[in-house]
Amino acid sequence: MLSRLLNHPHADLQKLQKLARAYALSICLRTYRGVPDLEQAGVCYLQDALYVPGLRLIEQAVAQDETVLDRLAVGVVALELLPDLQELGITSAPQPLRKLAYDPDLDSHILSFEAAEEDEKHV
Repeated sequence: MLSRLLNHPHADLQKLQKLARAYALSICLRTYRGVPDLEQAGVCYLQDALYVPGLRLIEQAVAQDETVLDRLAVGVVALELLPDLQELGITSAPQPLRKLAYDPDLDSHILSFEAAEEDEKHV
């Protein structure tokens, strides 16, 4: 919904909420089942089906060590490669995502990108 609001700031809010709910449901069902169409046998999104076990592995790792999330935030990296990254001295993202996610001024931070973009247009 956020991206739709940013791309269409004057759109009908209730319509956007309805579209966001439908999209979220679609993504959740695809991820949970990995099946795009229940009427078509034998077709699945293998990538979507793999997300759930991957999520479970990450949840288990975070339950043992909360710093795993910050270490995974360095980029696209497999959980089992974290020791290799640590050996290279890559232990966390420059700006920890968890800190940003719990920032009480997150709305202002997000809106600052739009303001910066507007400033660039006027230069």
